[in-house]
This record gives sequence, C-alpha cells and structure tokens, in this order.
Amino acid sequence: METSSLNLAHQQHRRAEAHLRCRRFDEAIQCHKEASRLLEEAMKLTTVTKALESLKLQREYHIQQESIIRMKANCYEKNMKAIENNHHKMVSEIDLHEAPKRDVSHNLQVEIYRKIEEADSLLQILLKRGVNEDESLKVKLNGQSDKVSVPEQESVICVKPTDKQPIAHGNKLPKNDQTVIEELKVINEQLRSQVLYKI
Repeated sequence: METSSLNLAHQQHRRAEAHLRCRRFDEAIQCHKEASRLLEEAMKLTTVTKALESLKLQREYHIQQESIIRMKANCYEKNMKAIENNHHKMVSEIDLHEAPKRDVSHNLQVEIYRKIEEADSLLQILLKRGVNEDESLKVKLNGQSDKVSVPEQESVICVKPTDKQPIAHGNKLPKNDQTVIEELKVINEQLRSQVLYKI
C-alpha cells in the first residue's frame, strides 16, 4: 500500500511543497509532473467513478500547479532583478552623495592642518623669545654684562618718495608676545569651530 501510485503521488506533492518553500522552482515542477504521472497510473487501476473523479481532479491540480509554479518563478526572478537594480541604484546614489562629503572632509582636514601649522609657528616664536630672554637673564645674573640684551630689531630702511612708486627695503618687525597670544587665540577658535562643524 505504501508503494501504491496514489501514496507515491501524495509523497511527490509534499516534496513539491517543500521545494516551493525553499524557492527551488524547477524541482517543485518536476515533483508535480511525477505526481500527475503517478495519479494517471492510479486511474488505470480503479473502476469506481467517485475514485476516478477524485484522481482526475488531483491530476488536474498537479498540472495547474506546474504552470502556477512557472509564473511564481518568473515573478521571483523579476523581483530579484528589481531588488538588485534598486540596490545598485542606491549604492551609486550613496557614492554620489559620499563623494562631495569626502571632498568637504578632505578640505576641512587640510584647513585644520594649516591652522595647526600656524599655531606651531607662533609657538616657536614664543619659545625662541623665551630662550633669548633666559640667556640674557643668565648673563645679567652672572655679572658678565651689565647691559640687558634686547632682541634684535630687524632693520627697516625707508626711501623717500620719488616720481615712481616708493620702494621699501627691510624686514618685518618681530611680533610682540601679546600679538602672538592674540593670534593663537584666534587660531584656536577657528580650529574649535572647524572641529565642531565636522561633528
């Protein structure tokens, strides 16, 4: 009885459903084909009209399931392609939006680095000035010199105006401590605002 055509057809039906749940459409179609073939064999073994009618309806069901599963397979493939296309589209849109952000981020990093370099150069000025003042103080305390050494003032030569543009030769005067400290405060504020902007 377990190996009868009807039982084997029902077994194929259960296998087809399992394959369909796992989206193995071709295997499910094959199981339905096998079930309809087995039901046709079972129809040859009986003469009872009610049994024949039941077997015929079951066979038609399995034949219909083959076409339904083909349609489901086509829909599934179309959906997967649509999802893949949407995924690629979203990835490309993300890349388009990320590229300007990367540029802004890079520009911001360059700007912050430049400000840090400015702050370092101003700190070097303060450090050099501090070392010069320490040396002059040591010289004074050791009695080697009664004169206090003043940081060198860079020379400025002014030319009297003539018919042409006046030409000035010389170097800049060094910045005093107060100016350097003010510039450092400004640079620190700029860095702070850039870091907050990045966050």
